[in-house]
Amino acid sequence: MELTELLLKLVYYFPYYVALVLVPMIVRVILEYYIGVRPEHFERTWDLHTSYEQVFQTFVLTVLYFPLFEELVFSAIPLYLFGLTGLVIGSAVWVLMHPAWQLQHVSDLSLPRKLAFTATCTLYYSINSVFYAIIWLNGDGIIAIIYHMLHNAWLYLAVLAREIELPQIPIPRRNKYRYIKPIATEVPAKIQKTCYF
Repeated sequence: MELTELLLKLVYYFPYYVALVLVPMIVRVILEYYIGVRPEHFERTWDLHTSYEQVFQTFVLTVLYFPLFEELVFSAIPLYLFGLTGLVIGSAVWVLMHPAWQLQHVSDLSLPRKLAFTATCTLYYSINSVFYAIIWLNGDGIIAIIYHMLHNAWLYLAVLAREIELPQIPIPRRNKYRYIKPIATEVPAKIQKTCYF
């Protein structure tokens, strides 16, 4: 597949990505907000200074390895070996795998909230699996892998941006007083004698 064809296919599937991944993600976040699941539930519970090694390792795992592994194990191999039935079963396992590991982050919630979280998470990943299944069924597995990698990449970078504290860059100004120039910057001696400050 040439680069031009690859880019055209990425553009072709982008509306599906918006409709079957991004919009459901927004709906999921809103529903989970009302359930009581907050972003704080998914933050690290230990004090850890983010190092280059950790960032690089997590990036490679999250953005390259996991999408490739998941797409091959849960989509490509089942589709190749068992056809549509295999793809459906592989996708179902992929869907259930996500709330299974994410529930550890909401363990302090009540059982009804955990069940609601499991339902929203399962629904979200079910809709996602439809997106990836459409691509695989059209014979564009490499596009599914690339979309999965790009999706994980922007999510990872968004989380990383919250964790990294950027250095403060001083902004040079010509004039200390930007809007109003004071008549004097010091109190005259005559006034200092009469005022108590």
